[in-house]
Parts: sequence; C-alpha cells; structure tokens
Amino acid sequence: MNPMEAEESRTYEAAYLLKGDLGEEKAIETGDNLRRLIEDEHGIVSLETRPRKQKLAYSIKKYDTAFFGSLKFILPAEKIALLRKHFEKFDLLRLLLNQVKYSKEKYKSSFKKRLISRPASQSLSQPIIGEVKNKNIAEGSIKKIAPSEEAAGKKPLQVEEIDKKIEEILNQ
Repeated sequence: MNPMEAEESRTYEAAYLLKGDLGEEKAIETGDNLRRLIEDEHGIVSLETRPRKQKLAYSIKKYDTAFFGSLKFILPAEKIALLRKHFEKFDLLRLLLNQVKYSKEKYKSSFKKRLISRPASQSLSQPIIGEVKNKNIAEGSIKKIAPSEEAAGKKPLQVEEIDKKIEEILNQ
C-alpha cells in the first residue's frame, strides 16, 4: 500500500533564503538536503528551483545577499509540522511554507475575465495581418502581407464558442 493513499495529501510550496556567505556548492547541497527531508517523509517533489545567489532588497540578519531556492511538493497534511521543524535545523534566513490550492472553477473564471477584458483593438474576430520589412532597410519600406485565402473565408469564432471549447478542454 502506498503511504500517500492512507492520509490526505496536499500540495505545498517551500521558498527559502540561505545565508549569502555559504558558497554556491554548500547552498546547492543544503537545497538537496531539504529535498531529501521531504522525500524521507514520503513526500513527492514535483518542482525544484536550485538555490541561486541574489541581492536582497533589504538586509536580513545583516546579510545583503542570499541564496534563494524553492520546492513544490505533495505531502500528507499531518507531516507538515514535523517537516517545518526539520527545516528550522538548517539555519535558514527565511522560510515561507504554504499550501498551494488549485481550483478548476477559479481557473476558468479568471481565464474568462481575461478574454472578455481584451481591448477592442485585439478582437478575436479580426484576422491577424503581419508586417515584413523589405530587404532594403535603408529605404525603410514596409510590405503588408494579406491574410491567406483560407483565413479570409473562415467565420470568426464567437466568445460563446471559445468558452465552450475551453470547458471541453478543462473537463478532459
């Protein structure tokens, strides 16, 4: 039996700052150790950003630079408190550990808002006509490309049709 099936698992993201004077090799090693901690608790790391040195906007514990890294992982909810305690052993400058929530409805509604809020100049029903510069750049002439005959003959999609297609894709 898979240990992830017995308990309710959730998706989390951990963003952390390591001291800037560690050195790149030591920072990468620490990032690997944090990943191993998650895997030791039967977590699954889905995305990892290796620690990279960055200048901080403000000093943290007298450090102007720090190594920033992040991990996205799936872990049973009961084990997150224990994981936080393990992370604190690494003397991190900062740790942000939060649950990532995704919702199809939230995604759909935000996508629809973005489609509807387009300016009229970027209407979906208008064919796109590109511009190509002529070979003689000194003259600065621009040659217009007419839309293809296929695109000109097609009926433009309406917002309702687009919404219907998006729902079909998301429900698959």
